[in-house]
Amino acid sequence: MVQQLEGSGRGKVEAAAWDNELKLWQLQGSLRAPAAAAAGGLSQPVALGTFKALVMADSLTGLPDSAGYVKLHGVDPTVDNAVRRIQEAVSDPVFTLMVAFDTPLAIPFDGATVRRSLDKSQCWVGITTPDYAQELLQEFPLHVQGQYNPQTKSYLEGLTTVLYQQFQRLMEPLTGQALPQPAHLHAQRWGRGFIQRPLGVPCLAAPRQRLVACGDFCLGSSVEDAWLSGRAAADEIAAALLL
Repeated sequence: MVQQLEGSGRGKVEAAAWDNELKLWQLQGSLRAPAAAAAGGLSQPVALGTFKALVMADSLTGLPDSAGYVKLHGVDPTVDNAVRRIQEAVSDPVFTLMVAFDTPLAIPFDGATVRRSLDKSQCWVGITTPDYAQELLQEFPLHVQGQYNPQTKSYLEGLTTVLYQQFQRLMEPLTGQALPQPAHLHAQRWGRGFIQRPLGVPCLAAPRQRLVACGDFCLGSSVEDAWLSGRAAADEIAAALLL
């Protein structure tokens, strides 16, 4: 979860505490000021504000071993039970690679659609299959010795090299020549890339403490599923605010 703070850069939410007297959520986290963001660092933990409701719209917020985990304090069992259910959804990890060239590749095949653009550059995005992602996880794991493995600069550099080699292997036979030097390369690991077995409910809710969780882990990864889950969460929050 990321909270945008006026004039202060961005804050990463790391904990949320329910104030039973004020009936408000108090968020704690690390503030990323513009200067710190440029250096890739976060400041010391700070208060990120109080809110009438809490919406957890990413499964990582409910997974203790993930970089996006949000620790909850002062909650009743209904909240614990709702958030714990996020862990029941089964997903497949995937890796992606973005490759941009200054000039378009001369590839005469009809398996892709290129929309008309005045920009002479060209950008490709590759997504691994779940099977190949499992192979990559042997070299670029999600966890090391039971601990979350962050995507450090060296981790991403190694991953980018491997994925770009595969991109070259697939594309160069189509162009009939070596690919030009990329203008931009970026790889990314998505630990919960595609939901394989969602929970089968539109959202998870704890109305008394005005908390909902929604996202692909509820109904699935399609745009339609996302809309239905978000709409259900909005309805739950609207009803809870009227209690």
